[in-house]
Amino acid sequence: MRRAELQVGGEYYYDRSPNWMTTLYTGSKAIVVSDEPWRIIRNSFTADRITKAPSGNGVLVDIHDPGQPPHRTVVQASQLRGPWEETSRKVDKWRRARQEKAHQEHEERNRQHRLRDIYMVQANALGLNVTPDLNDPNRLTITTNDLSTYLSSITH
Repeated sequence: MRRAELQVGGEYYYDRSPNWMTTLYTGSKAIVVSDEPWRIIRNSFTADRITKAPSGNGVLVDIHDPGQPPHRTVVQASQLRGPWEETSRKVDKWRRARQEKAHQEHEERNRQHRLRDIYMVQANALGLNVTPDLNDPNRLTITTNDLSTYLSSITH
C-alpha cells in the first residue's frame, strides 16, 4: 500500500513474500503504530538497520501472528497488502480455490493411474508384457516382438 493510504491504528494484511497471493502461508495482521517514515537498510552479514528518515519507505507496526505475542517492528509499506479483514478473506478464498484445484488434479492423476493399472492387467492376461511409460502415465510400452507375436496369433 502507499504510505498516504495508511492510518495510525489501522489493521492491514502483512506479507513480505513477493508471491503472497499464491503461497500457502497465511499473512499476519499489522496494526500501524506511527505514520512517521522509517528507512530499512538491509545487510546480509549483520542485522538490518532501521532509522527514522524523511524519505524512508518503512512503517512502524505491531505484528500479530496467530499463537504468538504481538511484536513491534518496521516493515516496508509495500508489504502491507490491504485492509486486514477484506484482504484476509480474499487470500483465504484464493487459497481454498488453489487447494481445490490441486485436489482435483490429484484425483485425476489417481484415476489415470488406476486406468493404466487396469489396462496392464488386461494386457498381461492376454500374454503381453507391457510396462508403464515413465514420462507419460497414460501410455503403456510393449516391445515390437511381443506386439508382432500377438498380432500374428490373433490373425491366424
